[in-house]
Amino acid sequence: MSLIKWNDAYSIGFDEIDLQHRQLIKIINNLDHALECGQPDKLTWIKHETLDALTDYTVFHFSFEEQLMRQMNYPNLRAHQKAHRQMAKNLINIQMDFTRGHLPLNTQLMSIMINWLNDHVLYEDKNFGLYAAGKPRESLCVPCGDRHL
Repeated sequence: MSLIKWNDAYSIGFDEIDLQHRQLIKIINNLDHALECGQPDKLTWIKHETLDALTDYTVFHFSFEEQLMRQMNYPNLRAHQKAHRQMAKNLINIQMDFTRGHLPLNTQLMSIMINWLNDHVLYEDKNFGLYAAGKPRESLCVPCGDRHL
């Protein structure tokens, strides 16, 4: 069973970002699954690979989202970037600690990710979605966001 299920509350009304948020939820659910059930000899590798995927995809997503915000002259871009930098830093620190063997992955990471989705996506990204709803999108030039695992 999935830890997090996509629902319309997560939608910000921007298809590519919604698709990326769905992908992040899928990776989070994969990591949760790896934490809950895995063969002991393979579990460390599964955790490492999934955590790498989560970190890499999150950084990709943040970059995509920020470029879009820049092009749309989003007035809260700096605050949004600051929140993204903090989350990326948290993930990278967890990843480094895990690689060094200092942190067993457990519910701490799941709590961080669930809180991020519930706080950042449902409020901050939603605000961007409301802002973007009134802006023309034809002239936007963002890098191909087709990076779905």
